[in-house]
Amino acid sequence: MARVLTELGFGPPQMYVTSLISFLPGIGAHMLEEIESGDRFRMLAPDREDYVGPARRPLPPRAPPEPG
Repeated sequence: MARVLTELGFGPPQMYVTSLISFLPGIGAHMLEEIESGDRFRMLAPDREDYVGPARRPLPPRAPPEPG
């Protein structure tokens, strides 16, 4: 896809947007399927999730907001 878009004269920002647009029909179809089946916007219950990524790490403290 990148090669074709480069040959058509697209720059990186236009390529990014074009690739995002290519995902929209699939997302729309998935949303319609869930709405029509009655299982709208399913979410897993926290007790049914298994996180397998790296362990949590502490975040640095937030800077206080600047006045004004």
